[in-house]
Amino acid sequence: MKRRSTAWRTTNPEDDSIFQRQIDPGPNPEQQLHARQRQQKLLAVFHALPEQDRCCLHLRAEGLRYREIADALGVSLGSVAQSLARSLEKLQRVDGRL
Repeated sequence: MKRRSTAWRTTNPEDDSIFQRQIDPGPNPEQQLHARQRQQKLLAVFHALPEQDRCCLHLRAEGLRYREIADALGVSLGSVAQSLARSLEKLQRVDGRL
């Protein structure tokens, strides 16, 4: 009859570091699916916005200031502010439901 060893194997710290390096830090498939669904819903809302709102959002995302957006689109500064506020509120409302 063979005798089983009762001694516990101690772990080598190097083994742990190899294990840690092999773990994928990226999102798991469920997180990837959720991110894709979120992106699709936000894009749908973006494309449903009036053209001026989409242009204002796009130019703001490019880094233009409100005054520069107003000049580029030929609208008032107040129109840019209202457009961005309205658009961001719609996007946030949909994003909150995701």
